[in-house]
Amino acid sequence: MSTEKQNIEKIGMICSGGWQSKRKVRDLIFKIKQRVENFELVSIGNGGADSMVKKFALEMECNYKEFNPAYTNRNLYSACHSNYYGKPFSNKYLFQRNGMYSKYIDKLVVFWDGETVLGNNIMDIIKNVKKLNKSVVIIN
Repeated sequence: MSTEKQNIEKIGMICSGGWQSKRKVRDLIFKIKQRVENFELVSIGNGGADSMVKKFALEMECNYKEFNPAYTNRNLYSACHSNYYGKPFSNKYLFQRNGMYSKYIDKLVVFWDGETVLGNNIMDIIKNVKKLNKSVVIIN
């Protein structure tokens, strides 16, 4: 038995607020599951369109984590330690989370409807990921 730690590919997935295509999210997760042996899907834990990533990842029994902000409560899939959560609301926690998320993932997939303006959080994550020389794929 090998004592080496298996390399897990951490694939970040986020959706713009206007994203509506459940089929594209589901189909991409299915393709990843077929082609990548050891991976983890990672979201930013927002509700709305981002919940599609969580829904299909869990339905397909994929490894799943989320980087929900410090002002939320820790849940079963939260990536950070329990003492990170439960803070009062502040935008600074969003940008702090974005930085941790960008460092954690190996690549980023952004589902964007092509029309909705990408919010500051998504733009901040894309900027951080590119600065770290990681790949960003935008699907619309």
